[in-house]
Amino acid sequence: MAFSAMSALIAAAALATVPGTLRTSAATFSIAVQGNHFVNGSGQTIRLLGVNRSGSEYMCTSAGGNTFDGPVDDASVASIAAWHTNAVRVPLNEDCWLGINGFPNGQTAASYQQAIIGFVNLLHAHGQYASVHRPGGHGGRRSWARLLDLRRNCIQE
Repeated sequence: MAFSAMSALIAAAALATVPGTLRTSAATFSIAVQGNHFVNGSGQTIRLLGVNRSGSEYMCTSAGGNTFDGPVDDASVASIAAWHTNAVRVPLNEDCWLGINGFPNGQTAASYQQAIIGFVNLLHAHGQYASVHRPGGHGGRRSWARLLDLRRNCIQE
């Protein structure tokens, strides 16, 4: 997965702006753009090597009330990290995030959001930056407030 400094809006990877939700501290896990490259919280140049963790963009629309396609536990994230990655793209489903158009199917928007936030926390715990892919279109300012809080703690596309 390629991350371009020109197209990415970078925020601190772990500013805990939602108390009790995002648990990684900015001092220990952050990312920024400096010149034409990424740097970590210590100012060291980093190269992002990652994968796309698909499923969260479509599983919430099918029966069963699932957010992800497959496991999102310590073992699965450890397997990703074992591939020498340091970034994971997490796509979202706009309807499921906002709870509109009859979605998410079998769960609430709040439970979908919490599942995504929990996964981002798990990624951070395994030393992985999260690139949360934000859908566009619906929702007003308040509808996206929780996503904006989450994105302050992730790489933004």
